Amino acid sequence: MRFKQFFALLGFALLCGLSLPAKATNCRAADAKRLNGAYRSADGKLLSVQSAGPNGERRITHFSSGQSHRLLPKNDVKFESGADMDSAQPVRFAYEFDLGQSGASQALRISEGERTVLTASKLALRETTATFRSSGIELFGKLSLPSSGMGPFKTVVFVHGSDPVPSVDQEWLPHLLAANGVATFVFDKRGAGCSKGQYVQHFGVLAGDVNAAVAWLKTRPEVDGQRIGLAGFSQGGWVAPLAALQEPSLRFVAVGYGLAMSMADEDRLEAPLKLKATGASDAAIAELQELNAVLHSTAKEGFKDWRALDAALEKFKDRPWLEAVKPMQTWMSVMLQMGIAQAKVAAPAMFEHFFQPFYEPMPTLEKLNIPMLWMIAGQDIEAPPEITVERLQKLREQGKPFSTQIFPNADHGMHEFEMKNGQRVRTKFAEGYFSNLLSWIHLVPQ
Repeated sequence: MRFKQFFALLGFALLCGLSLPAKATNCRAADAKRLNGAYRSADGKLLSVQSAGPNGERRITHFSSGQSHRLLPKNDVKFESGADMDSAQPVRFAYEFDLGQSGASQALRISEGERTVLTASKLALRETTATFRSSGIELFGKLSLPSSGMGPFKTVVFVHGSDPVPSVDQEWLPHLLAANGVATFVFDKRGAGCSKGQYVQHFGVLAGDVNAAVAWLKTRPEVDGQRIGLAGFSQGGWVAPLAALQEPSLRFVAVGYGLAMSMADEDRLEAPLKLKATGASDAAIAELQELNAVLHSTAKEGFKDWRALDAALEKFKDRPWLEAVKPMQTWMSVMLQMGIAQAKVAAPAMFEHFFQPFYEPMPTLEKLNIPMLWMIAGQDIEAPPEITVERLQKLREQGKPFSTQIFPNADHGMHEFEMKNGQRVRTKFAEGYFSNLLSWIHLVPQ
């Protein structure tokens, strides 16, 4: 999970006595609602448009095909994209939003060259923003309801990954579900977007925030309080089951590319895979594993004694593979980027207050007896899936109502990819990802 990229940033903040992250005064883009939303073509294809950056960028996702593109603005209503998920060049598609008299988008036209390839109308989903409190912290969220029907509706609460992004305007889940009759609640993680408080990755704290959202939803007449479930992605795969254990009224949990093992085990498996992808030798990978084992041992003891890690770093300091490790998102790479002297100051506080790197999810899963769907990316380097798949199989054999769906060609995020210049380039979401998730949510709880 992508917590490593904040290790160095948080360490710097701790050294300087700062709070991380600083929350913007204008926490929502003024025009987010104008263009964002669910769109449907005349032949029934459903699309999502959501915010994707601070400079007016958008992301469009086609739920039928899995195609997804980062849209770069040409002006307020015209955008363009490349052919894959992230590239801007060469330009492949052009997008133009049709604004109605209210100033909000009513329709979208997509062109390839001179040819219109799709037109879609914006759906009138009913959206309500709200603030609610969790442990004295004010959090901001949005409830998206289907465009028709009085309810009360089955409702899904989105459970975040690790990044401190403003989820309310940047998630596709409400567009997929609310457009198909399921209410959806998304909230900004504490310390991110419009939510107050300190950004953390402490699973117990985050599970408490999820259940504060559930408590607020139960006060809403549009929500069926007996049919509320969770959908957790990446880091949310640790948080959502824990929240469900704490709140017995929750009826189901869907997990996307999560893990049934600790963050430490994730890093232990991820680091050698990433080094191997650079073409490193087996001997180099074995040495990294030796160094990484010392780091993990030092961390598990609370960073009270650095002598073993200092000695291991001295042993391998001239190895060429160490430079290859540095830019990666692993515990070792981020400590190298930060500098060991700074890491010695920052790491103890981070591992005590910010992360739960040795949290073991299996005791939580063993206590749960509600339907769970685990959607696994078969080519996931960031969250290697093999141990998770094995553990879920054992839980099913014990009678747990857990389902597993493996998408064999997908990387983390459920993205398919191509190799270009030795790098994985995201091309689209895995085939069947959206339809399978939607179908399962429609079927539970029975």
